[in-house]
Amino acid sequence: MTIRGSCVWLLLRLVTFTGISFANQMLHYASTTTHHLHGEYTNAHGVITHDFTMVFAQNDRRAPRS
Repeated sequence: MTIRGSCVWLLLRLVTFTGISFANQMLHYASTTTHHLHGEYTNAHGVITHDFTMVFAQNDRRAPRS
């Protein structure tokens, strides 16, 4: 495998891994939160909206303030 080919392969592996872990984190928050809230924070289509804002709010708190 060429150097360029191995770089592309490594990049694809990294993107796939981070995408899967991010999706798992979202599913974890969605399942635990809806278990406690009993679906109070779902919109008309049944899509969970509250959980995603919680995840992003936690990420914002961890971000360093400049």
